Amino acid sequence: MRKPVNNPLISEPLIQQGNGCTIPVKIHPIRSETLILYTDGDNRKYPDYHPCLVHFDGRQWWECYWYDVGMKGWNCERNNVVLRLDDETFERIFGRIEVLVRKTK
Repeated sequence: MRKPVNNPLISEPLIQQGNGCTIPVKIHPIRSETLILYTDGDNRKYPDYHPCLVHFDGRQWWECYWYDVGMKGWNCERNNVVLRLDDETFERIFGRIEVLVRKTK
């Protein structure tokens, strides 16, 4: 596995806000990759598991923010596609972006 590289578009750490999320940032993927995603098994519209391919390349702009609201990860949007990515997948595609997490009392 490749070591994640810092994303060159984001030079400052993102700061977690009071709602558990950071502000959204517009970024390019630093690596091309295609993810195979499957529908939720509870989805009534698609009762069987159907695969969906989502391709990332460096020419695309994605708007992403980090969240910690019971679950942690990244929410990324582009052209009506909304993805929730875990930290490892996000870093592999978009590079490392530091997040400063608020301490709770």
